[in-house]
Amino acid sequence: MSEKKYNGWTNYETWLLNLHLTNDQETYSLIKDMNRDELYTFVRKRLHLLECDEDLLMQDIFLSFMSSVNFYEIIDGLKEG
Repeated sequence: MSEKKYNGWTNYETWLLNLHLTNDQETYSLIKDMNRDELYTFVRKRLHLLECDEDLLMQDIFLSFMSSVNFYEIIDGLKEG
């Protein structure tokens, strides 16, 4: 399956997560120097969706969304900003 670009980003999921992460100064300040793994963990904790989550549908949706996100592109954008 080929991914479509969205507003100049790899895909909609990457654009949307970047929008939420950089929308306020406090969050931006927390994430601007993170690497990919740190950012992924931060997002998971921020959304309170951990492996032990009892809502399996929401966990599956979240994991599907997260697997589509290009974290390297978000990190590159943070370093440019």
